[in-house]
Amino acid sequence: MFRVWQWIKLPWQRSFLGMLIMALLMVGAGVLLVLVPKAKMVWVALAIHAYALMFAALLSAMVYTSICRPESQLLPGFRRSLVHAMTLQALLLIGIPMVVAQWLGASGFIAGGALAMAAAFGLASGTGAKWAILFWLVPVVLGIWPEFRAQVVVALRDSPIAPLLLYAFAALVVRLTWQRLMAVRDGAPTLSPADVSPTDMRYGVEALQAQQSGRFGKWLLGLQHGFSSMAFEGALKRVERSRSIDHALQLMLLPNLHWRGLLLEIITTAVFLGIMLLVINAQPGKGPPPSMLASYVGLLTAIRFQQLHRAMLLVRPSLVDTYFTLGPSSAREYAGLVARNLWKSVPAAVLFGMVLMAGACVLIAPDQRPDAMIGAVFGTAASALIGLGYVWMTLDVPRAFNLLGVMILCIAGSTSCSLAVAAMIAHPVAGLIAGGFLVAFGFGFALRGYRHVQQFALNFDAPI
Repeated sequence: MFRVWQWIKLPWQRSFLGMLIMALLMVGAGVLLVLVPKAKMVWVALAIHAYALMFAALLSAMVYTSICRPESQLLPGFRRSLVHAMTLQALLLIGIPMVVAQWLGASGFIAGGALAMAAAFGLASGTGAKWAILFWLVPVVLGIWPEFRAQVVVALRDSPIAPLLLYAFAALVVRLTWQRLMAVRDGAPTLSPADVSPTDMRYGVEALQAQQSGRFGKWLLGLQHGFSSMAFEGALKRVERSRSIDHALQLMLLPNLHWRGLLLEIITTAVFLGIMLLVINAQPGKGPPPSMLASYVGLLTAIRFQQLHRAMLLVRPSLVDTYFTLGPSSAREYAGLVARNLWKSVPAAVLFGMVLMAGACVLIAPDQRPDAMIGAVFGTAASALIGLGYVWMTLDVPRAFNLLGVMILCIAGSTSCSLAVAAMIAHPVAGLIAGGFLVAFGFGFALRGYRHVQQFALNFDAPI
């Protein structure tokens, strides 16, 4: 029988480091209010608390999703104890900040609604709901359209009804999330896209994501697999002619890294980015600063390597066949060969980032576009090198680094590209110096990761 305390401590047992970071952020927000008890500072502290609350809810939902299976719901008091645990956490993490905000002169009613929205969408994202991604675009929308942001603030402040919409919308999101958690179906349960459980072979994350895709997603995935199959057949013919297995090994590790796969990625990225930019560009306003756009480009460039990190762990048992085929002199030599074949992921990532930056230049002043593109070359290269170094350093870890890896790559990628573009726009010399330093740092980080690979023999066991 599940008890309320068991539900609360489960996320700490599964993702201790992530939950600890979020708890420290919440404590830091409280300390900030104690040191500077001013009305304006309340909103800064609430923003920090909301950020931590959203990720804490996401981590909790990831754990709850793996437990809320049809057979688990037969346990006595299963649903009731989960409801009580979620209610208790809402009272503590939303109710107390509401009271404190009201006591310090801010609107506790509005603050509670905003916190409820953050927690609700964190829960939805943790269960893998595709529509929850819309919430992550809210900062982008508010940053791009300052006029719209001002109108939202005025409506929440002056209208007695507008804040109720926050609570109503949060309740709707929680209700939809609850239905996903408690759904009883014959197929595999929904999993968070960030949740990897290699030991549970019944529910592969990639297979589950493909199963939940719509018709267009399945068609695109099938096209991608078809192109990869054609490329691999060509690589096998090359092996028969030259007895060189390097290209085939590269396609085993990076199955979409061929000209058809790259072309398909460029086209789909350009189409979806073009649609989004048409909507954004149709709105009045100056647009976001170039450094902000560059930070998103660098983030998306670096985050590709989190997927590569996951894939390398999952494909490890399959590499034993290639090991016996090649017959290297040592397992360390084979680990180096595998690592070297990952180098080509860097140009592909830079190409992806440059396509994103070329589309983002629509929102940048024409005289700044050449400098932004040149800066993005340095920024995306540094982001990709840092991402590759991260993959090399984690090539033989026992389990995937999910949230921690995402946080590291997001910070490194967004910071590198933002600095490079901002410096290049400020002055070409400053841009070249900053860009060169960032690329040198990324290369050094990647080189450190490659040397790390050479120190151990590749493990063929599946991650635990």
